[in-house]
Amino acid sequence: MVSFINNIKCFLFLVTICFAGGCNNLPLNLNQLSASVTTATDLGSSTLNNSSEASDSINGVVLGLNGSGLTINVDKGGDQPITLSTGGVFSLPKALFSNILQNKTHTVAIGKQPTNPIQVCTILGSSTSLTMENLNHLFISCQDVSSTAGGSAQGVLGSGLILELDSGSLTSLVSVTQDGTFVFPDKIEQGSDYKVTVSVQPSAPNQVCTISGDEGTITDDITDINVTCVTQKYQIGGTVSGLGGGSLVLQNNSGDNITVSADGSFVFPTLLDDESTYLVSIFSSSINADLVCTPNNNNDKLKGSDYLSVIIFCSQIAYKVGGKVVGTLPGSSIILQDNAGDDLTISSDGSFVFPAKVSSGAQYVVTVKSSPGLSCAVSQGNGVMASADISAVDVECSPLVTVSGVLQGLNFGGSIVVTNNSNDSLTLSANGPFTFAQGVSINGTYSVKVSQSGIYGCTVGAGVGSQPLVNVTNVAINCYPSYYFMGTPDGDAISLYKTDGTIPGTVPVADVLADTSNIVYLNGKIIFTSASSGSSASSVFSVSNGSLTLWSSDGTKAGTKNVTTALLATATDGAPIFQLYHNKVYFSATDGVNGYQLWSFDGVSASLVKIINTTGDSAPYSFIVFNDTLYFVATDGINGYELWASDGLVNGNTAMVADINTSGDSDPSYLTVMNGALYFSATDSNDDTELWISDGVPGGSTNLVVPGRRRSSSNVAGIIVMDGKLYFTQDDSNGNNEIWTSDGVVGGNTQKVTNINPADGSNPDYLTVLNHKILFAAYDGVSEQLWSTDGTTSGTTAVTAINTTQGFNPTPLARTAQSFSVINQKIVFEATDGVHFIKPWVSDGTSDGTFMLYDVDPGVDLQASNLVLPAMNNKLFFTLTNTQYGNEVWMTDGTTAGTGIVDDLFPGTGSGAVIGGRAKAVRMVL
Repeated sequence: MVSFINNIKCFLFLVTICFAGGCNNLPLNLNQLSASVTTATDLGSSTLNNSSEASDSINGVVLGLNGSGLTINVDKGGDQPITLSTGGVFSLPKALFSNILQNKTHTVAIGKQPTNPIQVCTILGSSTSLTMENLNHLFISCQDVSSTAGGSAQGVLGSGLILELDSGSLTSLVSVTQDGTFVFPDKIEQGSDYKVTVSVQPSAPNQVCTISGDEGTITDDITDINVTCVTQKYQIGGTVSGLGGGSLVLQNNSGDNITVSADGSFVFPTLLDDESTYLVSIFSSSINADLVCTPNNNNDKLKGSDYLSVIIFCSQIAYKVGGKVVGTLPGSSIILQDNAGDDLTISSDGSFVFPAKVSSGAQYVVTVKSSPGLSCAVSQGNGVMASADISAVDVECSPLVTVSGVLQGLNFGGSIVVTNNSNDSLTLSANGPFTFAQGVSINGTYSVKVSQSGIYGCTVGAGVGSQPLVNVTNVAINCYPSYYFMGTPDGDAISLYKTDGTIPGTVPVADVLADTSNIVYLNGKIIFTSASSGSSASSVFSVSNGSLTLWSSDGTKAGTKNVTTALLATATDGAPIFQLYHNKVYFSATDGVNGYQLWSFDGVSASLVKIINTTGDSAPYSFIVFNDTLYFVATDGINGYELWASDGLVNGNTAMVADINTSGDSDPSYLTVMNGALYFSATDSNDDTELWISDGVPGGSTNLVVPGRRRSSSNVAGIIVMDGKLYFTQDDSNGNNEIWTSDGVVGGNTQKVTNINPADGSNPDYLTVLNHKILFAAYDGVSEQLWSTDGTTSGTTAVTAINTTQGFNPTPLARTAQSFSVINQKIVFEATDGVHFIKPWVSDGTSDGTFMLYDVDPGVDLQASNLVLPAMNNKLFFTLTNTQYGNEVWMTDGTTAGTGIVDDLFPGTGSGAVIGGRAKAVRMVL
């Protein structure tokens, strides 16, 4: 047996070489062979030595045997075949051979092949003239036999037919899309049973497919699986109503006649294939003379089910509907409809009749479907059909005119929506002309309104009219920013409000505690700050740095959002905290990691522009744009507060312009641009506050306007520009403060305008330019009055001499303001004439043009306004408190008649305008 095992090892080696050399028809599996050897050992075969004559048996190997019934014939053993029932090593008794001698030859042949499954077995090498040595190396190889399965299909009309073949563990699917032959993709072992079924039946149309030759045992390729498909059939039917006697003969597809003699359901006897068409009609009738029967829902195709929804409606006899048309245009036409159908095209004036009649007792409704270039009105076009034709419908058309105009004031981005007659709307996002898409009849009316205004308040001029005989072109829409404030209708709930100066236009925007004293308009939104903590209005105005965050609003609640978590610095002495530059907002803020530094916001996200002070706060403030550069005051922690310049870019060019005070803060103030130069007051190292000029270039030219002056501080303040000259207040050599003027040239003409109070100085204040003059408050040594100057000594005069005992004392409505409010070529301020207490006044710079504007609260001093908004749309908004209304928003156009409360938001004496802290002069950055 050891020799035989060695022979097997040699055989495995030869098989490997044969595989490498591409031997044909060698059905060997090395794993199977190894398993067979193990099996042979289990069979208990006799152990062989090297001498075959010493053994009582001849040994061999069967590989790949899976079936049953394999026999072999040895020499004369044909009548006594040897059955090999399992694969592996086998032993044959020597008695089976007719001659046992070593040198004799023998014959071995396959008797019967295996079945179940069918296999073909072959003897490897020669099976004749075998010596005893050969017999000890007998090898038999068996191989399974597989076949294909298929057939033909007929009657396939639908889609999605799938056939399934199951054989043992094998499942094979094939899709059949049309008539013809088909073959399953997987082969089946011969001798295996199989079963073919329909996995998915066809649809569109629905079909039922049956199979013949659908099961059996595989003995060869199968080609006789036959599939036959038949389309599903469905009923056609419906209902008849209103017959009331007599009968109808109905047809489907011009045949299949049925007679219906009463109301109710009906079904045609002939079934129709799925997806086939049907057309139900009335072939003949025997009904009352005053009836007409009409089929409805009667023409379509079947869709996978019975269709029983045909309606045969019988009604009284139908009559014609018609009338006359006037006002058509040559070369054009209109389309009329009756009951939302039965279209009738009319190209000229005259009578008309709809082609379809309307049954007696049914409704008719005549409408205009289309009328290009015309406005058409229908009269007497709606009613219930009687027992006669209708001919009184009148259609009167007239030419359309267009409605157009011009939009102005949409200067801060965003858009508005305007409508005409509530049904024709336009979204406008830029200033300029506009035209509504729909015209207006020359006999009609037009009414243009702003339905959505966003951050704006808008007025419409010439927007309403009637019977326009020509195109309307003069509609004027003027928009301006709405005015925002914090308000409450009940003294409890506090919200951000906006107003356009009307009661309907005073509405809440969002529930947010907003500081409306600093607002900037950017890309159709307002940018403002809100307290990050606190629940009252005062929390917005009494906060310290680190309590305000940045917000934006498009004028709606949904569009009001907190846009960054960076904390903003609060305003100083009413100064604005925002500056617009290159379509961005710049401000001082901290991210909690760095100190207060220069930041920007582009309407979407905020960015840290520059860390100026790496060890603390740089605290930028007093922003201004000059020569396309952003200027401000800040400290780098090494130098004091000095003038800085920036291109506004993150990691861009941001640098100090000049270190004016090398030992402290120069604190540049009143930054003003004139004639291509930047002017300001600053304190130098000698603690002198003087007038300075700069070209704005870091390390460039920054000088005193009056050089070489070294004495006690001039205390320059209130710098403004009028007619190409600078005006400001300054102490003279005696310390008397008066108004001065300068041409701005270094070493040029800088001089005092006049001595209003030679003894002590008049201390001018609130310098305001109006009509090429400067109005200001000054003390002449007796009382404080309103003064005016044109820049000359002779042109400097007192406008008033009112209440000379106690003083007229003109001051801005907002006490922190640096100038008076201007509206319609007038200044608005508060003052007292000694009779009416402190009240709002106006002045055009003349004595006659100076008068008390409104006795807001007789017998009581005017309480300082908490919020004064810039004049826009020829109106000035401010808040004030009186005993009748409490603190509310007021408005003035500079006249007594045009001054009054906007809306008593909190009715009665409660305060609807909630503004905490000191009075604020608002700077809206536009």
